[in-house]
Amino acid sequence: MDLRYSCKDIDNIFNLQNKFSSYLKVELAALEAWEKEGLFDKSTLEKLQKASFKLEDVLEEENQTHHDVVAFINVVNKSLGEESRFFHYGLTSTDIVDTAYSVMIKEASVILQNEIDSFLVLLKQKAYLYEDTLTLARTHGKNAEITSFGLKYCLWYDELRRLNKIFNSTLDNLCVSKLSGAVGNYSANNINLEKHASKILGLNEINISSQVLPRDLHAAFITSIALLGSLLASIALEFRLLAQDGINEANEFFSEKQRGSSAMPQKRNPINFEQICGLSRILNSYINPAFENIMLWHERDISHSSVERIIIPDSFHLIVYMFRKMNKLVDNVVIDKANMEQNIFLSYETTFSQRVLNYLIEVKQINRLNAYSILKDLSFEALNTKTNLSTLLYDRKILSKSVLKELFDPKYYLKYVPNIYKKIF
Repeated sequence: MDLRYSCKDIDNIFNLQNKFSSYLKVELAALEAWEKEGLFDKSTLEKLQKASFKLEDVLEEENQTHHDVVAFINVVNKSLGEESRFFHYGLTSTDIVDTAYSVMIKEASVILQNEIDSFLVLLKQKAYLYEDTLTLARTHGKNAEITSFGLKYCLWYDELRRLNKIFNSTLDNLCVSKLSGAVGNYSANNINLEKHASKILGLNEINISSQVLPRDLHAAFITSIALLGSLLASIALEFRLLAQDGINEANEFFSEKQRGSSAMPQKRNPINFEQICGLSRILNSYINPAFENIMLWHERDISHSSVERIIIPDSFHLIVYMFRKMNKLVDNVVIDKANMEQNIFLSYETTFSQRVLNYLIEVKQINRLNAYSILKDLSFEALNTKTNLSTLLYDRKILSKSVLKELFDPKYYLKYVPNIYKKIF
């Protein structure tokens, strides 16, 4: 992971020292479970619980064994006495690796969840702050109708809350122990071992596995993280669009000493929001290899391992980095309400056309096709001649000034906003 996007607290979970410490945590949980099953007595367990290792010794041993779990076991055994014969008893290396991944993923997910919760709070605050702020909505990149700027935050809040549920569901499915032995049938140990160790580790039990946990669990989890990243990219993209020259309604905070371009002094580029969009592409790219990992030979092969050593830690680094950056960016976006109001009327009131259309149908009882044709022609004329739509409607004696004043009131478009807020919050 590029240090620019790495997070120290995530690195503390997935670095080599903690990885092997997690291996040891799983091994000790299995030993405690074995003691419950009567393989050895309490005093032997107490000796086994003194097991230790030094990272440099494990790495040196791995240079010889070319197998990190075997190297780990060999080094730990040297810290024990005669009781070492019970260390890793009845287990295979993937029992330790997959279960340790569950332990580390669960720890890292606590950090991510805190960032998600913080962003939810911020989005809710912004939603209420801009509940009554009028802005121009756009579809297909073209001016559409007036709406509440706060509804953007409501939409993002609701989507994040929904994606958070998906994330936690995939997390619950993945955070399981796997201690079923070489091919998943518990032939070398006791089926109760997994149950006891799971409780000790705070994990759920897997219903069935081969030599490895089914990789659909990991694929779903990586996908859930990519979905979270895509939401952040969607928010970032919206602010990038709102910062465009000609719109200029919301701009990324730009410090006094910041520079937007080495050649053009006037530039104030939304580089941080652009960065979020770029990092989301990396997260999305991890979905395909995660899905490829589902298809392994027979009870297992090792083709998934190298992939997961990259995509699992990196996914956490990126998504936590993105949430932390987005919290700051969204909190400090410079909102220009005056430009929002001005932009509403730059299209010569044509954004009010649907309301006028409905009035002509409902009150004037004009056939819908005819009413639509009238509004289409007048709207295009308004844009071409740079004349307000209300002026044309009055000049053609279609509507009176009092009716036009009512129909062209921007606040009309906020009438159901409180109802939407009640559904969200």
